[in-house]
Amino acid sequence: MSWRRVIARLVNVGLAVPAAVAMKAIVEHLRMATVTMRLRLVERGGWHGHHYLTGSGTVGARSNDMPVQARALYGAPDSNEAELALWQEQIARLAQDNSRLVIALCAAFAGLCIGLLDDQGGFGIHINGSSSTGKTTALAVAASVHGPASREICSWRSTENGIEAMASKHNNRLLILDELAQIDPRAAAQIGYMLGNGHGKQRANGAGRQATTAVWQLVFLSSGEISLEEKIAEWAGAPTMREGQAVRVMDLPADAARGHGLFDQLHDFSDGSALSDHLKTVASRSTGDVSLAFIERLAIDTDWARHKLSGARASFVADTLPAEADSVARRAYSNFALLAAAGELAIELKILPWPPGHAVKQVARCASDWIKARAQSQMPDPLSQAREWLHRNAKNFMPWEGADAATESEFGYLRKEPMGFLLRPKAWQSLREFGGNIPTALKEAGLVRNDPARRPGGKLIRVRILDGRILDGSSDDL
Repeated sequence: MSWRRVIARLVNVGLAVPAAVAMKAIVEHLRMATVTMRLRLVERGGWHGHHYLTGSGTVGARSNDMPVQARALYGAPDSNEAELALWQEQIARLAQDNSRLVIALCAAFAGLCIGLLDDQGGFGIHINGSSSTGKTTALAVAASVHGPASREICSWRSTENGIEAMASKHNNRLLILDELAQIDPRAAAQIGYMLGNGHGKQRANGAGRQATTAVWQLVFLSSGEISLEEKIAEWAGAPTMREGQAVRVMDLPADAARGHGLFDQLHDFSDGSALSDHLKTVASRSTGDVSLAFIERLAIDTDWARHKLSGARASFVADTLPAEADSVARRAYSNFALLAAAGELAIELKILPWPPGHAVKQVARCASDWIKARAQSQMPDPLSQAREWLHRNAKNFMPWEGADAATESEFGYLRKEPMGFLLRPKAWQSLREFGGNIPTALKEAGLVRNDPARRPGGKLIRVRILDGRILDGSSDDL
């Protein structure tokens, strides 16, 4: 490498060269200097072995080959214990016994822990409810771990074009998104999936070769007046939420059902509004020393931290997962488990001033509320709805075989061989009104077709034929 290129790189990262004549002298000095420690330049923040890279520098023991970023070539400043103590008194203490605030804080610490666990995928919690429930308070409380809420809380709208850059910036960290309603439903479905999936789109560079794909591992916390499932339902191309989306973005009702909106406990404040105002005011002044203090204590022994997190995750699932849980709930509980484990680790490291077990208790409460909300919002299976409609309308079908050909049904016919239901327009309209997704589901399953049919001894009529296989080939129970 020529000396000019050396100087160019140094200037590019901030070296001030007083005069052109000094350039060769600088290079000669570097050539003769004895290197006692090397730094490893990396692009992404987050965990790199036993070190964590923040925007202000590297946290962890100084060592040979210590990872650094170009914009922060030194160790991060030490956390301020006085700021941590103030945060514990003014925010963390008031979050205690408030399930939604507890899970928000656990999400902040889980974002800082997730990079220690190779087997943990990214995911998000979406807190939804009316504007008066206090959703933004939960976001502000979570943001206070990292800094002032005004800096930490982003909008869903800002993710439409900058999602990959934003996700990379928040690698091994909490990403906070507000106001789901601002984004297009198609984009919401794709972004929620992408954030949890952990990598961006594959692209080609100017030379036609595959460009480096952005990757990340993060936890995100979101809010909106409607759930992600309801938002996706606004998009005609995706009327229902896929299992992968339900696991990557878990919808949690904002209302804690205690009569105070988001809050379970008011801690001597006159009402929820007063508590909310206090928390948001304090969060706006946060310095970010909480996250720095937590990372410092994790970096002392990352192997111990991994062991504690893995054990706590397994215990949470074993102790709280309902026996009747389906595959989606089982996968979701593994994500709730990280939230609980990170919270308990923050308690053990004297960051959260809560009694041991408090994070597990409150996260388990939220997980249970998630299951209840999911059961209430799940749309019934369209084919099951079609079977229910057939049972309710069995008396309206005339027999196809052996009946008087001169007598016609305005509704439809039941045919025994081959078994099927011949639906006239009145029946088809009734079926559509019973469940809007039924016709599409029947067509996709190959159970319905348009076809003319002639009654024995009668005339040709146009009908929709619903295959008898929908009842497993038997109509004995009709």
